[in-house]
Amino acid sequence: MKIKHLLKKADFNSVLAGGKKLRGEKIEFYIQKSQNTKDACVGVIISKKIEPTAVRRNLLKRIVYGHYRDLQEDIKPEIKTIIKFYKKLPKLTRKELSIAIREEISKLLNEGGAIK
Repeated sequence: MKIKHLLKKADFNSVLAGGKKLRGEKIEFYIQKSQNTKDACVGVIISKKIEPTAVRRNLLKRIVYGHYRDLQEDIKPEIKTIIKFYKKLPKLTRKELSIAIREEISKLLNEGGAIK
């Protein structure tokens, strides 16, 4: 199974409106089961208020998509997920930031039932 990226505004809006909401320390999860696709989909929302620099926003997106790529065998198919950062992240090194985000994502995926 391959993890696809959510790109269209309509896809984001449908998951945000009808998805189950989980909240972690700095991340909100919206999870929705989809009948239209056989692959899992993920989208990331990081506003400029949360992370002002584009370099850091892109780093956070790469961390999230990389973690999903590592978990692609464990994530249930037909699940659409949106990850929204809602609190400012501390100034950590890349490695520390990656570890912190991956731990929170794994915890929320388990809570949401998106892991097989």
